[in-house]
Amino acid sequence: MRRIIYLFLIIFTMSWAQLATENNDYAYGTKLYEQGFYKLAAQQFQNFVNNYSSSSLAPEARFYVGLSYFQLKKYVKAKDAFQAMAVSYPEASKALEAWYHVGICEEKQGNYVNAAKAYANIRLLAPEDPLAAKSLFRAAENQFKAGNYLDAENSSRGIMDRYQESKEYLPAHILMGRIYSVRGRYSEAQKWFEKVISATGTENEDLRVNAQQNLAEVLIEQGRYNSALNTFAKIEKFTSKTKFKSIGILGQIETLLLMGQMEKVEAIIDRAGKIEFEGIQKEKYSQLKVAYFLLSNDFSSAFKEGQSLLGSSNVKSLSYYSVVLINL
Repeated sequence: MRRIIYLFLIIFTMSWAQLATENNDYAYGTKLYEQGFYKLAAQQFQNFVNNYSSSSLAPEARFYVGLSYFQLKKYVKAKDAFQAMAVSYPEASKALEAWYHVGICEEKQGNYVNAAKAYANIRLLAPEDPLAAKSLFRAAENQFKAGNYLDAENSSRGIMDRYQESKEYLPAHILMGRIYSVRGRYSEAQKWFEKVISATGTENEDLRVNAQQNLAEVLIEQGRYNSALNTFAKIEKFTSKTKFKSIGILGQIETLLLMGQMEKVEAIIDRAGKIEFEGIQKEKYSQLKVAYFLLSNDFSSAFKEGQSLLGSSNVKSLSYYSVVLINL
């Protein structure tokens, strides 16, 4: 009897020691990750998986391998780690999140078809999960990017049919409008954008401006310049945010250039001078000013403004500057 108790104590002590070591190894990996040592964290969690493959923490460790590589922008390795985790542990709490990250990794690499498939898996596996609507919308976006417009339309309709209470419901309407727009079905596209505009208010300004901008672009495609101009003017007028005012002002300048109304362009350019454009909007503003100066035969001003585009990697910006040089 004593021998049995003694053996039990030995086994219990060994198991307790292994569990303590196991927990310490996992905790060390999370500490490395939280402190930004992602390469070391990836190695630590991979070692954990190799050493404790049957541990209840193994699924989480595999997920962290993927997260660590993702932070390092090593998207192929991250994708492989997330996919291995999702396939090996389909019942794990983070399995769906792993599939979502597979989609992100594929998307980061421009593999839009594969990204859409990964996102769509989530709805197939757990249609009632809170992540389902979000992933289905990401699938639709990637199908759109891949030029698979019918699939994108079906995914968008899936959101509108099943997930009316989700945050993706109205964005799916905007995507539907874009799908119809690229197909040249502008009247139908316009209806989708108008639905969003009528359904949004000041609390959903991002969506409203997105829909208005898309609507204005569709109106331009139909040659309805005055209506487009009014839409861009509304964007500028009914917002206090600089990024949205910039969209409205730049849209008005571009539309007026298309209409050949140089005097009105000049007035808006003067007004735009009070706005601090940033990033891509700043670059577009310079492009439009170059176009305005060229159309006004003011080549010296066009050259001066065009010089600000020299450092750009944007082909459109460089082409604007090339046109300036040709006209000098």
